[in-house]
Formats: sequence, structure tokens, C-alpha cells
Amino acid sequence: MLAKGDMVTRKDLQKEYYSAEKEHVYLRYRAEDLYAKNLTGYLLNFAHISQNGNILEIGSGAGRFTINLLKAGFRVTCVDLSEAQLKRLEEDSKEAGISADRLKVHCMSAEDMLCNTEDHYDVIIGFFILHHLDTDNLGAYFSEFRKLLKPGGRICFLEPNRKLKKK
Repeated sequence: MLAKGDMVTRKDLQKEYYSAEKEHVYLRYRAEDLYAKNLTGYLLNFAHISQNGNILEIGSGAGRFTINLLKAGFRVTCVDLSEAQLKRLEEDSKEAGISADRLKVHCMSAEDMLCNTEDHYDVIIGFFILHHLDTDNLGAYFSEFRKLLKPGGRICFLEPNRKLKKK
């Protein structure tokens, strides 16, 4: 927990919120969640991800979308600030019958991932995560993300976007 008087960053607040003992049920995988399944399929089709693609997912949380990727046969490396959420992801993927060698998790910020990996990926993805990053520096993030891609790799993020009615 953050101490009174500490300099609090957006990352600190997010880590504290998502690491709390509170169960964030909406972040967990559920086989009957057609919304998450459909969005995962949409992203896979849009990004033209090949079946043997190696995916880096930024901000995976407890795996609401991740397990759909794993069930589709992909290898996924997940980065998230919350150790508690990543633990739930590992538990739920095991319960879903996913082979442990297809999932890697790293409890760290996206910034730390950029500095601490020599791995390269076919695609870097994220579901509803960009608005959690320092939006003043998104260009710098994408510049660094490109360094983690294999030649010909892609970056694809899906963000919530409320469709406005025309008047």
C-alpha cells in the first residue's frame, strides 16, 4: 500500500488497484465470454497473425483474452503490473488445459519489459491497455515496441471506442 506523502504515479495507482485482494472477475477468462472470444478473433484476423506466431501481450491482466489466444494454439508472453492477476492467468490457463510451455508471464511494467528482454516477437498486442500507459509518450512506446519485433512483425492494439450516434 502506498504511504501518505509518497509521490504517486499512474503506474503505482494501477499496480495497487489491480494487485488488491479484490477479485476483478471481469478480467478473468470465462469460456462462455463471447465478447472476449469475438474480440480476440477480430484482432487475430485484423493483424494477420500466423498460427505459429509468437505473441507478446502487454497488460494481459488475468487472461480474459490471453486464454483464447492460447486455446487457438499460439505461444504468448504476457506482461502485467499485477502479480495477483498473472497468478490467476496461470491458474486459469492450467484449468483450461493449456500446456505450460506456451505461456510465459512477466510481472513488470511495459517500460521495464522494453529494457529487460532479448526476445523478439511476431506480434505485440494489447486489449484495452493503451489508455493505461503514459499517453503523452505513446510514440516512444511504439518506437521501443518495434525493437521487440521480428522482421515483418506487427503491433496491434484494441481499444474501447464508444460509437457515437449521428444527430
